Amino acid sequence: MARSVKAAGLLREKPGLPHATIAKPPRLETDEADVDIVWATEVAYARREERPVDGVKIPAPLNKQDKVGYAIGPMLNGRNMSSAKNFLGYLATSAAQNIYAGYGFLPATAKELKLKAL
Repeated sequence: MARSVKAAGLLREKPGLPHATIAKPPRLETDEADVDIVWATEVAYARREERPVDGVKIPAPLNKQDKVGYAIGPMLNGRNMSSAKNFLGYLATSAAQNIYAGYGFLPATAKELKLKAL
């Protein structure tokens, strides 16, 4: 990822500190890092809390957005399969998607909401 940051012209060197690390915004706030690579959702959340964090988008294909995803599903041998299915059904609703959007996530597509084996 450091190469991606450097290629995007976002790297500022600071003696004695890592050039780019995968960490949460607090590393920036405590001056432990000059630049961190974090999820856009972490920047959005920090801004919501009025924390002094700024973000710069790394353009595709350097941002690796096509390589990152989240997965959720029921446990095959879970004790509460009915509850798990109900919860997954709720996550697919516009109400749940709007909550996620409030934290900077993009809404899931219908294709992404279909259960599949990992």
